[in-house]
Amino acid sequence: EEKRRTDVMLVLDTSISMGTGTRIADAVAAAKVLLEHARPDDRIGLATFGGSATVVVEPTDNHARVEAALDEVTLENRTTMFDAVSRSARAFDDEASANRAIVLLSDGTDAGSAETLEEAIGEALKASAPIYAIALREDPTDQPPDLAALGNGTGGEAQTVVDTTPLSVLFDELGRRILQPYWIEDRSSQPLRSAVQAHRSLRVTSACLC
Repeated sequence: EEKRRTDVMLVLDTSISMGTGTRIADAVAAAKVLLEHARPDDRIGLATFGGSATVVVEPTDNHARVEAALDEVTLENRTTMFDAVSRSARAFDDEASANRAIVLLSDGTDAGSAETLEEAIGEALKASAPIYAIALREDPTDQPPDLAALGNGTGGEAQTVVDTTPLSVLFDELGRRILQPYWIEDRSSQPLRSAVQAHRSLRVTSACLC
């Protein structure tokens, strides 16, 4: 079986609500855990969405550059999630030999995007990039429809996490599953779901999830 490079776009919510407690710090730390699984030829990129959606780093094999960019993220009003997903999907190159995935983390729903949910899903499907969506919520049964649609509508997953403590566990598992020499076409949510369930007694305190 042929080894294939994997290209991943990390898409992080940088809206003001992510400044609650240690959310953004824990999100950055978790993204770095995923980066540790990248092989030298894997390409990782970073996009953020707050007041505007920005592809901060296009997919690159310079993983240190991505790590440095993670340390520089800043928070803004609004949650332009759909714009960020569309721009992330378009950031992939057209090389057919690479697997692709989008890892999306948000504590809310879209607010202020120019693009629609359907357009964001369409761009991800066009790029053959399943979305692994993780929602930070107060209630483990509260899965935002936007994130659910982005994950389930692209062949990926959508999970809800209570508090940020499990994030590094989840991103470690995602790294093991996505960034591996051979792409395994098994997108069962069970590995992530079990990690989430182990931490469901944890709570967040923010009432603003926008």
